[in-house]
Order: sequence, then C-alpha cells, then structure tokens
Amino acid sequence: VDERKARGKKRIRGVILSSPSNPTGAMLSVTELKDMCELCEKEGIRFLSDEIYHGISYDKEAATALSFSSTAIVINSFSKYYSMSGWRLGWMVLPPDLVDPINTLQQNMFINAPTISQTAAIQCWEPETIAELETHVAKYRKSREFILKQLDSISEIKSIAPADGGFYVYIDLGEELVCRGKGLGSTEMCRMLLEEKGVAFTPGTDFEDPAGNLGDRRFRISYAGGTTVVADAMDHFKDYWPSWVKRVKDAKN
Repeated sequence: VDERKARGKKRIRGVILSSPSNPTGAMLSVTELKDMCELCEKEGIRFLSDEIYHGISYDKEAATALSFSSTAIVINSFSKYYSMSGWRLGWMVLPPDLVDPINTLQQNMFINAPTISQTAAIQCWEPETIAELETHVAKYRKSREFILKQLDSISEIKSIAPADGGFYVYIDLGEELVCRGKGLGSTEMCRMLLEEKGVAFTPGTDFEDPAGNLGDRRFRISYAGGTTVVADAMDHFKDYWPSWVKRVKDAKN
C-alpha cells in the first residue's frame, strides 16, 4: 500500500484472501487477520475473506473477518467442512451497502440455489451432523500427520508450506529437483507418478502465476480421501521418488 502511494500508482481497491488456503493449507493467525481487516478499513480497501475451509484447521486458531470488520465480504460454502461439494451451495455475508447490488447480480445470474440443496443444507447444523463432520476433521488430521511424517523422511524434500488447515500439503521441489530445460518439472513428475503408480498429485501450474516458473516445480497433495487411500498413495510415492531423483540428476549431467 505504501509503495503504491510513493510511486503515485492507483490505490488498491480490493484484496481477496483465502484462509485456510488452497493449495497451500496455510492460514492467518487471529492477530494477522485482525491486522489485515484494520489495514483495509483504514485504507478504504474492500476485503473479501474466503473462509470456505473454515472448520478444518489443526494447530492454529481460526477466526472470521466478521469479528474485526464491518465492511468485509465473507464467502463460505457447504462444500468443504460440510462435505456437500456436489450440491454447489454456499453463502455470502455482506456489508449493508452491497446487499442491493449483489442481489441485483444474483437475480440476473442464477436467481437462487435449488430448493432441494437448501433443504438438505439445513441439516448441517443439527448436533448429530456436526458430530459426524468432526469425525471427518479427525480423519483429515490423521492423514495430514501421516503425509508430513512421510515427507519428512525424504531427505531431498525441504520446502513444504505450513499445512495449517484445509486438506492439502503443498511442496516446492526447488531448482535442485527439477530440470525444466529437459521437460522435467512438477507437471511431468505428476504425470509419471500417475502413469507408473496410479497416484494423482496436482502440479503447481494449476495454482501459480503462469508468467513465472514456480508452478512447474511445486505440487499439491490432497488428503480429502480416506486414511487408507492416503497411506497407500504415500507408499507408492516413496517407492517412485528415487526414480524421479535419478531422472533429474541424469538430465542435468
């Protein structure tokens, strides 16, 4: 913000932030979120807080922007914590000045969500539903711990984003473990892993700025499936990994 002011550039009009994040799993602390809200209100920046993964966090306390801001837009969904991804249902919490404009957009774009989806979602707040959903989070936690432990045992992998929430682990291979000049980036690694071991990881090219080269050295592991699936996938990955390291080393020599 200060740099743009100093350079005479147009002010930032809005900030979109996901916490917990996809693909990294990283999330802001309560203090960091509070500071972000206060900065945006002070500078007249509209803050859009993507809180779709709220409810799925581990060793870090979560908070909502609504606790610190009266002007923020909050987006949430039934897809993640509530395990209703196929129902395509979510909600927004808006400041008063945006209610009418957003209502106008809604009426022209989709009118409303299907009645059956809304009826099903009402059950999400029942005590027995919450109890079941918390068992999902417990499974995510177990899978997360297993993946991080397995990755820690691979000496070449040194850069892993903080997996604070959601159900993702994001890994940076660095320049040492790719050889893009020979077509050996994370995209190729994921392709070969799928072809040889039947395990699907997602290359960072789906998430990073295409103008840069970080996407083709990063990849995402999702642990939204069951713990047994995760364990099998990591066993296959560890079995595959030495062959990838060898391919990269041979390509660089």
